Amino acid sequence: MVITGGPGTGKTTLVNSLLTILQAKKLNIKLCAPTGRAAKRLTETTGIEAVTIHRLLEINPAHGSFHYNKDNPLNCNYLIIDEVSMVDVSLFNSLLQRLPKNAAFF
Repeated sequence: MVITGGPGTGKTTLVNSLLTILQAKKLNIKLCAPTGRAAKRLTETTGIEAVTIHRLLEINPAHGSFHYNKDNPLNCNYLIIDEVSMVDVSLFNSLLQRLPKNAAFF
């Protein structure tokens, strides 16, 4: 699912409503963003810790590889990615490859 719109159109309200439903179902939810500033803002608006994509995937700076991979996917049912327009294709591909097969993202 992709949620778009200009300022004041209800994107944050919609995300918070979805989070309320997902939390009530006791699902494992991860929140991330491409930058530290965007992750901090997402944490502030949702009340749930958000991290950068690199931190979520646990990058190994020495090798440029990620801890999570196809054989070791992220442990989540839902992944919320904020400011996805700032994510380059290569990083987004890496993120999608590390999602469990039954996970959803928006």
